[in-house]
Amino acid sequence: EGGDHYVSGLLGRRTKNSLGGLILGLRMKEIALGSQGLKVTELGYGCMGLTSFYGHKLPDDEVVGMLKKVFDRGVRFWDTANAYVYSDFWRLLQLQSPVVCQEEIIGKVLQEVGRENVVLATKTGIRMKVFPKPTMELDSTPEFVRQQCEDSLRRLGTTYLDIFYLHRISPTTPIEVTMATLRDP
Repeated sequence: EGGDHYVSGLLGRRTKNSLGGLILGLRMKEIALGSQGLKVTELGYGCMGLTSFYGHKLPDDEVVGMLKKVFDRGVRFWDTANAYVYSDFWRLLQLQSPVVCQEEIIGKVLQEVGRENVVLATKTGIRMKVFPKPTMELDSTPEFVRQQCEDSLRRLGTTYLDIFYLHRISPTTPIEVTMATLRDP
């Protein structure tokens, strides 16, 4: 049919599309995650590479644009973490910490697309240290987990997290203690 393509699979139905790609604004097929009624899109988006670990951080406007494209293509299950940080030395001029958590950018996008339209997962269990050199330290103590939950809520600009889980398990805190904290903060 000329240049027409059909998109199926994750969208859950065949849809005619003359653009040759995913149709914007459609919802992807959702599946149950766990036994408590949470539904997520079959395809999720891991946000780590947007700001950390895979080369240089993209400019904020490009990160926002990327997340909006992901959203427009129906991927509504996003995963981030308190450990996904980057340096912004211009913040020093404003007497702020130069360490920025990726969750701040995601929070801006959530305001635009609507928090209720994204299933959001974020993680704890890694304490990032910047000085004297960048290091990661495992920490799943109840105090750290509670503080990171509050910090994530603030950075993301939301009152709830769909999924909050451990990035890494600390060998110095019994897992039962950490799990009790996650269950009953």
